Amino acid sequence: MTLSRRSMLTGAALLTSGTVPAFAQSKFSKINSLRDSIAKAIHGDGLLELPAGDFTASGIAIDRGLTIRGIAGRTRLVSPDGEPVFLIATPEPVMLDGLTFDGSNTRSDTPLIKAEGATGLSISECHF
Repeated sequence: MTLSRRSMLTGAALLTSGTVPAFAQSKFSKINSLRDSIAKAIHGDGLLELPAGDFTASGIAIDRGLTIRGIAGRTRLVSPDGEPVFLIATPEPVMLDGLTFDGSNTRSDTPLIKAEGATGLSISECHF
C-alpha cells in the first residue's frame, strides 16, 4: 500500500480533530456536502480538495474562480440524471485536477462539463 503526502495529512487531521468530514458520512451527505463545499470554496479561498470516493453530482454552478483537486483515479464524480456535473460560466480561472467524471447514466452526446464564457478553464489529470 502506497501512502501519499495528502493521505497522511488527511489522516493526521482526522486523528487530531476527532471529527469525520461530511464527505465520509453517507452517500446523501456527500451530495449535499459537495455542492455546499464548492459554494464555500467559491466564496472563500477558491480551493477545494476532494478525498478519494464517489460523489453523485449534477448541475453544480461554478460562477467564480475555483480550483477543485481530487486524487487522480480515486475521486469520481458521477452524473446520476444525464445532466452535466458542472456548469461553468466565468472568465475567471477555473482548474479541475485529478477528477474522474462518470457519465454512464448519460446519453453519449451529453457533456459532463458545460462551459460557457469560461476562458480561464484548465483541466488536467482528469478522465471522462
